Amino acid sequence: MSQSNEFARQEARLASGAVPYLAAGSGRPLLYLHSTGGITLTQPLRALAAKHRVLMPVMPGFDETPDHPGVATMGDLADLVAGFLDRLGVASCDVIGHSFGGYLALWLALKHPKRVEQMVLEAPAGLRFGAVAAPQAQGDARQERNRKSRDRYGTGKPVDEALAARAGEITARTLILLGTRDLAIPRETGVFLKAKLPASHLAYVYDAGHSIEVDQPARFLRIVAAYLERGEAYIVNWGKEAGAA
Repeated sequence: MSQSNEFARQEARLASGAVPYLAAGSGRPLLYLHSTGGITLTQPLRALAAKHRVLMPVMPGFDETPDHPGVATMGDLADLVAGFLDRLGVASCDVIGHSFGGYLALWLALKHPKRVEQMVLEAPAGLRFGAVAAPQAQGDARQERNRKSRDRYGTGKPVDEALAARAGEITARTLILLGTRDLAIPRETGVFLKAKLPASHLAYVYDAGHSIEVDQPARFLRIVAAYLERGEAYIVNWGKEAGAA
């Protein structure tokens, strides 16, 4: 385990195969579930490592890692993440999930509720009600492989109907973050989750696109750090920086 704010690459050996991960910091465990783009060490994540033990596993098939036999759905991935936490001796933790990672965080909280204390969903995928399909720019070989892995785990549709039907069962205290300039995740996603999750808050970060922590790192860190520290008592009125509902 890393005891500094510098992230170190490590590996957890699970029954289905190896899961590489980045880790930094000490304190209460904070699990970060990455987007389709894979692992990116952003400034907010480095800052959060000052107070948390940040764990960033690479899901099988992403960032040039091999697939794991028998891990083929989002529910399977949620089970794999629970096994990853077991391997590291983490009984429960806070979770941040971005886009695909937010989709996975929802499944983790649904299938393994005792694992997730507080959850931050940053522009979560999987429940893109009313989304309009847009052509994606051709990426490099790594990005294209990541997209294929995303599509293999997901239903291939904007809305995971099985997740939508059971979303109301999720009990984890949740902060839903959407960017006001996000063209990928529609407003309806946040409205649905806010209505379905009994212990949830919905906040919009102004001038942020799909990757809030990259577009507006200071605002993202300010609201997320406060939420992780104070839970229900976090400050939601950031003036011009963010609004909440």
